[in-house]
Amino acid sequence: MNLFLNIIIILVILTVLYAIYFEFKRYKNRGKKRPDYKSHLEKTFLEELSYKLWITKGSRFIANKRLLTQANLSNISIALLSSYLIIAGLITVYQLNFTKLIDSNLLAFGSTALSILVLVFSQIESAGDYKLKAIKFHDCALELGRLYNEVRRYKTLNENATSDEINAFCREIDAKYQQILKEHDNHSPADYDRFMIENKEYFKHDAFEDIKLRVYIFVKTTLIYYSLIFIPLLTTLYFFIYSN
Repeated sequence: MNLFLNIIIILVILTVLYAIYFEFKRYKNRGKKRPDYKSHLEKTFLEELSYKLWITKGSRFIANKRLLTQANLSNISIALLSSYLIIAGLITVYQLNFTKLIDSNLLAFGSTALSILVLVFSQIESAGDYKLKAIKFHDCALELGRLYNEVRRYKTLNENATSDEINAFCREIDAKYQQILKEHDNHSPADYDRFMIENKEYFKHDAFEDIKLRVYIFVKTTLIYYSLIFIPLLTTLYFFIYSN
């Protein structure tokens, strides 16, 4: 219990220190001019289109990384859960000290029930097609990146373009942008939140908002996998220590 409380205290202290460090960086950079995250709405449609492409492109790259991470964690968690079930079966076979704390019939029932749950979980994860979706998001991000580069080049090389030329260019790029969105799935809100964190100098949120977003992303994307990996291991270690 004391160890658990110490860990909680350390986490709280680290969180407070991170918040102080983040606010200190904001204070140091207060004189630097940063773009307002809503400033594009007050500018031309070309600026707004450029902003949309930048946001969507970045979020799709984030989605690609998230799905690849989920695919790896999914494989690891299923493999480790299968190993835990085999180990649980060996405990009853070799009559280890655990059976003094847990009834052998209860352990056998738990192993069978967990085997069914692992089978269902593995089927659900396989249906997720995380790697295939990751590839599609990456391709989408590359397509959006090409459009974004076209817009950047046009803004740089056509400063004296007429309003009709700009309007025609915006119509063309917007049509391509909408077509790309139509051909691909949308990214998760967690991907946009991660993009905001990685580019927080462009978005108005403080350190506590940053921490809240990180916690939300962790809970939304990877908490279940880390729980499946570590909870059985920690439970086994607890019973091993307690039995001795």
